[in-house]
Amino acid sequence: MNVCNKKNYGHYWSRTLIEWGAPGPGQGGTLRGTRGNVVVDFREQIAIYVLYDGTRAPVYVGQTGSGDQRLLKRLRQHSMGQMRDRWTNFSWFGLLDANADGNLEDGEDGIPVSLTQALTGMEAILLQIIEPGLNKRGPNWGNLRVVEYLQYTERTQRTNEDIWQKLEEIRHMIEGE
Repeated sequence: MNVCNKKNYGHYWSRTLIEWGAPGPGQGGTLRGTRGNVVVDFREQIAIYVLYDGTRAPVYVGQTGSGDQRLLKRLRQHSMGQMRDRWTNFSWFGLLDANADGNLEDGEDGIPVSLTQALTGMEAILLQIIEPGLNKRGPNWGNLRVVEYLQYTERTQRTNEDIWQKLEEIRHMIEGE
C-alpha cells in the first residue's frame, strides 16, 4: 500500500471564516490555511471532513474527491442544504500535498506502508478529529509526515515588523509622545 509522503489537515476551523465567494458558478471563494509564512488555498483539497455543532460534537462525516466534489464545494453544499443550521466548525484531513509555494499537488511519490501503519494512521485521524474524552494519548502519526494548517485570517499574516510597529505605537501612546 502506498501513501503520500506528507499529509495536511485543519482542525476545528470556523465556518464564519470561510471566504465563500460570490453566488453562482465560477465565482471562486477560498479556503485558506497558513503554516508559518506559507498560505495555501485548500478549496480543491481531496479530503475526509467532519462537521461539528456548537458544542464541538461531530454531526456529519464526509469525503471529497468524487467527480468535481472538492472541499470548499462540499462545505458550500452543507451551508445551503438541510445541514445549513446544524454546524459551526469543521475539521479536514487532506490527501493532496501542499508544496512550499502554497499549491496543492498529487503526492505520487508515495511511501509504502504496512497494514499496521495504515491502521495507525487511520486511528490518528479519528483521534485528531473526534477528540474522544477517554483517549488520553493524542494521535500517533507513525512514520507519516503530517502538517497542521491553521485557518487563515488577516491576523495570521502579520509579520514581526508589523508587530514591532504596533508595539512602538502603543509605547508612544503610553509615554504621551
